[in-house]
Amino acid sequence: MDPQDPPKAEGRRKGLAARDEALERVSRGKTSYVSRGVEVGRMILDACGELTSEDIRRSLPIFDGEEPRVLGAVMNKLIRDEGLVRDRYEPTSRPEAHGRPIAVWKRGED
Repeated sequence: MDPQDPPKAEGRRKGLAARDEALERVSRGKTSYVSRGVEVGRMILDACGELTSEDIRRSLPIFDGEEPRVLGAVMNKLIRDEGLVRDRYEPTSRPEAHGRPIAVWKRGED
């Protein structure tokens, strides 16, 4: 947060709260996907030492008509539960995402 710019800091706080609320709504009724996604994410972290949302999506696809933001709920749970920290960004490998940057996550140092 930027203590020099209170309106900016307040806007960020509200935005993050709105994001968390939206992801909570999306994950309701999708608890089995979220649970399985977290399990898959942990396996990938154990095997590779790092993780992207695409890694989970490849192992646990989101089918047409399903809410893709449920993957955000999986990632948020992993970030909290596993103490993940963003290591870097890299371009997505999904053509339909047009090379946008995605975060690469690692477990934080204890």
